[in-house]
Amino acid sequence: MNLVSSVPESPYILRYLAYAIATKAKQSVFDFQYFPFRVLKSDSEEAELERNLIPSTGSLPVSQSSTNQTVDNLVRTSDTLSFLVLKDGKLVYEYYADGINGKTPMLCYSITKSLFSSYLSLLAANGVISFNDLLGQYHCQLPDFVANRTFQSLMNMESGIRYTHGKGPFTDMVKFWLSTDIRRSLKEISPSVDGSGFFYYNDIHLHLLNRMVDSRISDLFVDINHNFWQRLKPTSNALFCIDSHQKKYLKMDGGMVVAPYDLAKFGLLYANNGLIYNSQVLSEDWCRSLKTSDGVRTDSDFWDLYRQMNHSWYPILKQGRTYYKNFWWGLKQDNAPNDIYAMGILGQFVYVSTKNNVVIVRQGNSWGVNGWWPYMLEEIASKIEDI
Repeated sequence: MNLVSSVPESPYILRYLAYAIATKAKQSVFDFQYFPFRVLKSDSEEAELERNLIPSTGSLPVSQSSTNQTVDNLVRTSDTLSFLVLKDGKLVYEYYADGINGKTPMLCYSITKSLFSSYLSLLAANGVISFNDLLGQYHCQLPDFVANRTFQSLMNMESGIRYTHGKGPFTDMVKFWLSTDIRRSLKEISPSVDGSGFFYYNDIHLHLLNRMVDSRISDLFVDINHNFWQRLKPTSNALFCIDSHQKKYLKMDGGMVVAPYDLAKFGLLYANNGLIYNSQVLSEDWCRSLKTSDGVRTDSDFWDLYRQMNHSWYPILKQGRTYYKNFWWGLKQDNAPNDIYAMGILGQFVYVSTKNNVVIVRQGNSWGVNGWWPYMLEEIASKIEDI
């Protein structure tokens, strides 16, 4: 594990101040250097992506962008660091900013949630957990507002647990991101004043489920690496940030550090309904279920907290095409499997369009556009057939 002298782990307020100074109070895909981490090493069975580069992909128009740009112009003007497009399992387009390549590790932020849900699906398939289980069945000392929640409700981001936003040191968002003891931090959570029954994006859900699973697995990191990650035959080492050298608790809310090529493999896994390199890594039923909105809400009332917050997502959510299921986002399609995508706070994407057999990976240091990336990625995926 690394030792980062520029950002001490304790006391908390010193960690907060040092982190703010080191990052200039701006998030980056390279912020993993300020945390200790464990390494998921690529083994000797690594497999390279197949390539069939089609230069004309870069000339495709993207009408959903605010200035009707081509793909090439879009990625070059949007703080994009890597942009990969795969069609029929082969790489047809790739773009990298200076100093970046397909094997450059970058912090995934909330794509980590979708990676974790994949692992949870394996545990469920093997009977270790059930998504219908109450958390109180796994830990006897939880408060009622947590104990009475199911795995499924947390994975669908249903409200009920307080989670405050902002860059200050005492918001829940920052306290959990910089906590040196996430297990202890979980003992201090409280119920939401907004009640339950609404959508509310909450990183604490990841920490709670991590805690429940951690109580049943002897070494969660080793199990994730062996039973899930290595089965993708990664081309590069990945990293998993932890809260501190002493506690070694995985930052499941957004702490995985993965190279573009390996995020593409993660996307291919879902494009092929759990199959990769002739191995059925994930259940086909699990993958197909994500591509339907069955069992989740998309009505305007469900998104109402985002209306009240005047959140930038609300105009998109109220259109009724978007849903959230099992730590994945979904985008409804007509008469076809829905598109799904993993999304990080800085506009990181693993976008899977099954009907077009297209996977798109985007990593960047900011959102970088005025438009809604998923709509742009949907448009690009639909046009690959035309080149």
